[in-house]
Amino acid sequence: MPITMPARAAMTTAGPTRRAESQLNKPHTAPFTLGKSSIGKQGYFGPTSPPGHGPHRYVFQIFALDHASGLAAAPTKKRVLQAIQGHVIARGRLTGIYER
Repeated sequence: MPITMPARAAMTTAGPTRRAESQLNKPHTAPFTLGKSSIGKQGYFGPTSPPGHGPHRYVFQIFALDHASGLAAAPTKKRVLQAIQGHVIARGRLTGIYER
């Protein structure tokens, strides 16, 4: 699920704001945009691997850009990647393994 936000939103002295997973899809005032998830809906929907199916891999990526993306609400992954091409100044990646 793509999320876009200006750099100033991530740079605070108070530390990170913690939110329960159920709070991630509710209306917010933070300056970022939630994109469409891999299931085609806007917002974050946690891992839902089939029970007994073995471990599943979940990959999260974050990109630092040299300017605001200018994307409208609910951009797709393809649209986000097009918008940030040539503007990425740093990136991070987290891979998680989950099994039920």
